[in-house]
Amino acid sequence: MKITPVTQGGREYVESELYKSADSPESILKEASGVISRLTGCTAVTTTPSGEESRIHRIRFVQTGSHTAMAVVIASNGIIKTKLFRCDFLLNPELLTVFDKAFNEIFSGMKLSSVNRPFIQTAAARLGELSM
Repeated sequence: MKITPVTQGGREYVESELYKSADSPESILKEASGVISRLTGCTAVTTTPSGEESRIHRIRFVQTGSHTAMAVVIASNGIIKTKLFRCDFLLNPELLTVFDKAFNEIFSGMKLSSVNRPFIQTAAARLGELSM
């Protein structure tokens, strides 16, 4: 088997295809809907999971630095949301495990639609009691 070098243009094309960023789930569904419609000649409709009845499945805290971490909320419908935050105190794996346990005791199983400002204020008060 003979190996021949690839032209610069060919190499750039291959690299651009290899390192494409992932599309959003919505754009993937839109593209899939278009393909199905073209293949079948019928109208195709796609939807994303409804959030109305979704519940919080799990909350996880992941350390990203000595003072920073990321909260990862996983919903029952498969949606995952993340939020980076910064603390004035040093974080460590043991502390984040305590956060995981405390937040999951309060929020796990809650309907997403039930998590509102009054509920969060009550939860914050409950979490404050843990430090006493």
